[in-house]
Amino acid sequence: MKLTHELSQKISILIKRSGRTQAEVADALQMPQSQLSKFLNGHAEIKSENFLKLLLELDVDVCGLVSERIDRQSKMQTQPMSETGDAVQYLLSRLDKFGRENVMNHLLWIVKTSQRQVAPENVIKVVREQIRAI
Repeated sequence: MKLTHELSQKISILIKRSGRTQAEVADALQMPQSQLSKFLNGHAEIKSENFLKLLLELDVDVCGLVSERIDRQSKMQTQPMSETGDAVQYLLSRLDKFGRENVMNHLLWIVKTSQRQVAPENVIKVVREQIRAI
């Protein structure tokens, strides 16, 4: 898999904050520093196994992240919503910028291509507000 620019930047920050150099982290992962640099610059793909090792080496609580995601999904499934717009707003508030942009593009496409304009007005309102926010 190739790392996105945003993710690469965040991992680089983690490396700096760890007080170690890329070379030291690469040594701990038993890979050449040049290979780690290529991953971080988006010039090479990284195997999932190596990516997980990198996260663990940088003390990223992967298990905690997965647990948090499960908790968020559980809350989403049990959160009472009075209106469709509330549900859209709730879902968007749980996404990062990239996720919101992706969802917004899909919702906008649905609204634009709906021949009968079947999207509820409150959903259209939320979509427009979120587009302005992005």
